[in-house]
Amino acid sequence: MTEQPAVAYFAGRLAVGLRDVTSDVSALDSRGFWAVVVAFEGEAVCARFDRVLAAGPLRAPSWRGPRPNTWSSSLDRDSYLTAVELIRKAIAEGEVYQANL
Repeated sequence: MTEQPAVAYFAGRLAVGLRDVTSDVSALDSRGFWAVVVAFEGEAVCARFDRVLAAGPLRAPSWRGPRPNTWSSSLDRDSYLTAVELIRKAIAEGEVYQANL
């Protein structure tokens, strides 16, 4: 398997040539195009790219998964609503900030 080059797409712009990656936000004072992601917990990841090119809209590949009408839930309505309330309570108590149900 060959390693793919790092790229980033931002609303019609394609950033290529990954130069630096750091969590030190003071690096943003240096020249260049920086892409920054800040996690929920507050840690930043800053990526500087060599070039930014004009790019058209991205085209998503066609869906290759199961047909939507073949999906089913393992929970009935009442079980689902109970689980949602338990998750909301856990979020309110600070136990979790996100959950998959």
